[in-house]
Amino acid sequence: MINKQKLTIGLTVFVDVFGLGIIIPVLPIFLHDMIQSPFWIEMFFTIYALCGFVAAPILGALSDRFGRRPILILSIAGTAIGWWIFSLGSSSIIFLVIGRIIDGITSGNISTAQSYLIDISKDAKERTANLGMIGAIFGIAFITGPAIGGLLSKISLMTPFFITSVLATINAISAYFFLPETNLNRDHSRKISFNPFKDMTSAFADTRIRLLLIVWGIYTLCFGLVQSVFSLYGHLAFDFSATTNGVLMAVSGLVIALNQGFLLKKVWLKYFPEKLLSIGSTIALGIAYLFMAVHSIFFLVIGLILSSFGQSLTRVLNNSAVSHLAPPHKVGQMMGVLQSIMFFTAILSPILGGIALEYSLILPWFISAGLMLVAFVLLRIEYIQLKKAHIEI
Repeated sequence: MINKQKLTIGLTVFVDVFGLGIIIPVLPIFLHDMIQSPFWIEMFFTIYALCGFVAAPILGALSDRFGRRPILILSIAGTAIGWWIFSLGSSSIIFLVIGRIIDGITSGNISTAQSYLIDISKDAKERTANLGMIGAIFGIAFITGPAIGGLLSKISLMTPFFITSVLATINAISAYFFLPETNLNRDHSRKISFNPFKDMTSAFADTRIRLLLIVWGIYTLCFGLVQSVFSLYGHLAFDFSATTNGVLMAVSGLVIALNQGFLLKKVWLKYFPEKLLSIGSTIALGIAYLFMAVHSIFFLVIGLILSSFGQSLTRVLNNSAVSHLAPPHKVGQMMGVLQSIMFFTAILSPILGGIALEYSLILPWFISAGLMLVAFVLLRIEYIQLKKAHIEI
């Protein structure tokens, strides 16, 4: 029997990520026609991330207080409005910036969806599997989104942005009519802080998850670095078109969907402890980034596949571990903190990527590989500390 709650939230995530996937292979090339400098193209991506960094913990805390449903609807509606402004005002940098600001301020879709599925999980295995379901949907959307975005770009570079606007609008309407509430631990007396650093400071004060949060920051910094430079790197190093970038992103999505939709539940969680999987995926990511540093299309594709494999595991395992260690009435807030960390690193990664690309096309990959070595060491320390404290995740 189909779980209607999981189906509804799954469709919400799919449409949201599908819209994002459509524009990933196109946006850097579109901006390159308007802004010639790789550095300033990458700086453009920090707008959305900066707004999301401020808003994510607030939206997470609001979902703890008022419920998941209203926050999800607000977030999806904001995405729709942001992309409409972006697509209709594409000839003006000002409209492009305003569109990304609105989308960033209301960007609570994925973290609230994660909290939603955590709410209905019966145990730790189901919690991780449910988060893996989001990852699988993420992957499927990335199979179809970039491929379709690349094809639509043949009509015009603006067509993918318009389609994203339409999909986000449909998603907002569907969520309003079909999305039920799942948060049974709402704290209506809770005060909401509008200081994005307050919740992060509180989270980092918890010694049980401090290193997990730092490792998450490293993961997301590397992920943001790869996402922000990949299309432009392919365009500059190999003269890849938007269509080619779309196909490569689709391959990445296929790996994510297979790994999280099938292998995670049927193989990895069944035969291996989560701590070992986290460490293994970290090693895989480091190797992947070294492969991508080789100036070869073959090694680039192999590295992309391996990095998709590693990222698809690290995202689920880290979020599952943090949500397990968080108090039940603060799960939404903690998911918001995780997303806020992701946004904070997303502010830094385009800047870092832009500077690195200006210096050398392969430097971003060496930086990412070095950061994964640091993540590996910290992860080992964290699990040793949890073991000494007799805490299982």
